[in-house]
Amino acid sequence: MTDHTVGRALGVVGVDLDSLLAMAGSVLADGHPYLVGSLAVGLGNRGSDIDIHHFRPGIAEPAPPYLMFVDGVTVDVEYYPAEMPASTVSRYTGTPLATVADGRIALAPPPDRTVADRLTRWLTALPLYESSPPLIAEGDRATVVALLARVAYEHLVQFAALATLAEQPAAAYLWQRAARQALEVACRVAGDVATGDKWLPRRAVRTLSSRTLVESGYRAGTEPALRELLAALRVPLGDPLAMTWVQPCPQAREVAVGRTRCLITRHGRLFPQWTSVAGQVAAAVADVGAAQLLHGLRTGQLTMRVDPPACAEVLR
Repeated sequence: MTDHTVGRALGVVGVDLDSLLAMAGSVLADGHPYLVGSLAVGLGNRGSDIDIHHFRPGIAEPAPPYLMFVDGVTVDVEYYPAEMPASTVSRYTGTPLATVADGRIALAPPPDRTVADRLTRWLTALPLYESSPPLIAEGDRATVVALLARVAYEHLVQFAALATLAEQPAAAYLWQRAARQALEVACRVAGDVATGDKWLPRRAVRTLSSRTLVESGYRAGTEPALRELLAALRVPLGDPLAMTWVQPCPQAREVAVGRTRCLITRHGRLFPQWTSVAGQVAAAVADVGAAQLLHGLRTGQLTMRVDPPACAEVLR
């Protein structure tokens, strides 16, 4: 995508860069604005919005977004402190990386969803002004790509763990989700970190250069099919039940209803009886059973996470 410029990206929605800058006026003054999102990575269409992250000096925190329209196209401008990309990336300097396929995956736990989404957009941003520097320095890009690959990999592990616990027909759906997530991992390892499940087929075909392989990822509905796909993608996966841990959801809390103690979840659901278990998922299954464990996860009584040491061992 070396020929993918901001002018070409905006042309997808019929907007000229000069018209955008003229219409925006002071909205894009005093700083460096960048096109981000689907248009910036060459995946947008005629109905896409124009998403802009504007980095301005003199502000300490991200500011509320500004919405405007140019030639009937929605333009969403979000404001960030000028130094925020560099300070965010600096937290992950020195992160150990593992070689997977032809790329890297971080061995350390990934950033949370908000930070990961920002890093994704900043990594693929296109400057509206030629004088604006890259948001993420060339020397930091490999680490950021590896961190975003780790985000996708942890989702793969969790889908596989849930599929292992579930019965049909839910298991088939979860194995399919794990297979699609395997394609996402492969794309990110190769450097294509754009988000959005709806864009995955296009991204996977252009990144993996194999429509057959991508189609197999959407057909896989069993563990053997997933394992075959992972072998073709050269993405390792151990025992998902040994790579995951479960614990009571931190956002759930006990409350008194009359004389009865109940659990209220982060979704606002009330349970007079609930599941409370912590530890490796394989051990938790032996303790309370797969069905009860799945019920606790589905209702928000429990939460699942990937175990960093177990994950690092598989990736190494």
